[in-house]
Amino acid sequence: MLAYLTILMTSIAGLAGAPVWTIAVTAIMLSSVSIVRHRQLYQRGRELGFAGQVDETIVKTALNASVATALAYGLGWVLRVL
Repeated sequence: MLAYLTILMTSIAGLAGAPVWTIAVTAIMLSSVSIVRHRQLYQRGRELGFAGQVDETIVKTALNASVATALAYGLGWVLRVL
């Protein structure tokens, strides 16, 4: 629920005309939510010797969060312009 709220806040920020750096802040928030939620799974993967795959998953999570927040901000900005 917190992740959806973060994405909603990003689109509202785009609609309100907040600065573009809001995308970076909300992407960090969204990545943090995901990492905290899956912390035990990441620790177990590292213990089993899958450190490379765990690190790759964390990087992909950050990239997905960046894309999601950029699209949400862009949608809010487009609605503001229209």
